[in-house]
Amino acid sequence: MKNSFHPIFFDPRLCRGHRSCLRACPTQAVRIRSGRAKKIADLCIDCGECIKVCERHAVRSVTHSMRRLSRFDCAVAVPSVALYTQLDAPPSVVHRALTRCGFSAVASISSACDEASVAIGLYVTEHRDRYPLLASDCPTVVRLVQARYPSLVDRLLPLLPPRELAGRAAREQLMASTGLAPHRIGVIYITPCPSKMVSILEHPGMRHSHLDAAVSIAELFPAMLSAARRPEGEEGPSDEPETAGGLRWAWVGGRSDWLSEENSLSVAGLGNVIRILDDLEKGRLTDYALISPAACIEGCVSGPLTVEDPYVARARAIHLTRTLADVPPDRTAIEARYRAGDYLNELPLEQRPPRLVPNGMDKAIARMRERELLFADLPGIDCGACGAPSCAAFADDVASGAADRLDCIFLRGDGARSGVECLKEERLMTVSEAVRRLEGRLVTGHERASETVHGGYASDLLSDVMANAQAGDLWVTLQRHANIVAVASVRELAGVVLVAGREPEEPALLRAREEGVPIIVTPLRAFEAIGRLHGAGLHGREG
Repeated sequence: MKNSFHPIFFDPRLCRGHRSCLRACPTQAVRIRSGRAKKIADLCIDCGECIKVCERHAVRSVTHSMRRLSRFDCAVAVPSVALYTQLDAPPSVVHRALTRCGFSAVASISSACDEASVAIGLYVTEHRDRYPLLASDCPTVVRLVQARYPSLVDRLLPLLPPRELAGRAAREQLMASTGLAPHRIGVIYITPCPSKMVSILEHPGMRHSHLDAAVSIAELFPAMLSAARRPEGEEGPSDEPETAGGLRWAWVGGRSDWLSEENSLSVAGLGNVIRILDDLEKGRLTDYALISPAACIEGCVSGPLTVEDPYVARARAIHLTRTLADVPPDRTAIEARYRAGDYLNELPLEQRPPRLVPNGMDKAIARMRERELLFADLPGIDCGACGAPSCAAFADDVASGAADRLDCIFLRGDGARSGVECLKEERLMTVSEAVRRLEGRLVTGHERASETVHGGYASDLLSDVMANAQAGDLWVTLQRHANIVAVASVRELAGVVLVAGREPEEPALLRAREEGVPIIVTPLRAFEAIGRLHGAGLHGREG
């Protein structure tokens, strides 16, 4: 299974390639290329750790806009339990604020949490042969297990999380009360993190999610705050819609009474989760029946799309559970639905494939051997100067063709290298040197003038460049429209050379300035420009 949608992206206009994102990523999905942070989509689990540490706020998360509500005749909000910890107000006020923000109705999450708790207890009790099992309500953890711990995928609980149960129930209730068709009812999740967005669009255990969209808590919060401060109107006071049992899902350890007769373990923060999963993969922790991992350090109350301090939010959640009623769920009815399969995923959870490997066993073995030999030559200090988070990741990049071994500053200074490698290093040029050799001028991207050019590519066909140019290449072309900037940005090129004195069109110029793409204008014809760059030691690279 391969996820095609990723809600997290790096804004090239703000990103300056700081290594904080490189260090924070738990799956080593971030690389620094040409002074910008880039993401390897196959490794990203959309945890949002890069959002939390980015010093320039260049990491963005895409969620749906409130304008999406206009697509439906009736839009119902399904609030995350974390939403109730963001406002210093009881749940009834939160519900009223949501309706004032444009929602037709608000679904209670507490009953879904209670149902999920009972279903989890039943499943864990019936599958003692697979202990310890892993709770699967955190989609970031699910994707982490699928990508990094494929042998543990069968330990993930194949049960629907509360948000899906609440969404399904809300749609069914509105269909019955309004007579609307299912597609005319929009079920919108108010999310504390970007990974919930992925689980809605591409749920790993369902053909289609019961939720239609996700709106960020951070985006909705200002409007909610204003709506909550308005005096009560015709709505009048209302009974509290949530219960203490449901809101215990908001923080780590709040659900410790799920399996009072069994041993359970709660762990939070991706670093801690990875350590526990490492132990589990090694056959340890067999005394536990259930491990409940959460990607965020305090649970959902500290998600990257929340606004309140996580410790304040956790304290607020605990206070709320003490003021709300603790209504016991109808275990008999829930067990009957559990036996009928109402809480089970529709599809089995699958492993996510590793990064693309060559077709054929011989090529795969050769690449593995190349990686091992290179890794043995690396210093092993994980300095990040090469743009990769670790020496192991850099070796993987080189073996897969995504990086050059001379990107490592220690290999550049290794006197034992071959004469060809030394010559290659000596001939590496910067963008500013390329400008000088081409007798041209740098019209945009001056901040990247000192960056290294790793290769060259010449073509006037954009599809050809997209398919074959490599990161760090200098692209020689006579095209001058805005699309050349888009291609250069996507392919992480070192710059674009416009030949024969051709100036970039105004849209291309504006976009290049926004995205920091160097554009060189040279009076030389393409043949002579390519010849000069080649003669100076710049060569094309094999794919």
